[in-house]
Amino acid sequence: MVFVFLPRRPRERPAPPGDSLRLSGGVEVRADSMGSGVWHLRAPVVEADLATGLLTAPQGIEGQAPWGSLAAGAMGVRRDSAEGPSRLVFTGGVQLLYDPKPAADGG
Repeated sequence: MVFVFLPRRPRERPAPPGDSLRLSGGVEVRADSMGSGVWHLRAPVVEADLATGLLTAPQGIEGQAPWGSLAAGAMGVRRDSAEGPSRLVFTGGVQLLYDPKPAADGG
C-alpha cells in the first residue's frame, strides 16, 4: 500500500476533532523534503489525524532519507503551531546510518 501525504490545506469545513484514518498491513510513505530530496519510509501502521493533518507511525518505521537510512520505534509529524512548519520526530531506539554523497566537484 502506498500512502501519499500532502500538506494540509485549509478547507471550508475542517474535519471534526477525533476524525482519523488508520492504515495497516505495511504502509509506504513517500515525502519530498522541499528540495533536499525524497524520503521513502515503511511502517506496519500509520495513523492520521484528519482535523490537524498530522501523522504517527506508533509501531516503528524504517527507510531511506536523502542522506542515508534510519529506523525508529515510532515516528510522528509534529507542528508547534497551526501555521508552523511540520517536523518529523523519531523516538524509541532511533538508528541512523549517515551516508554522505561526494560533492559533484569531487570535494
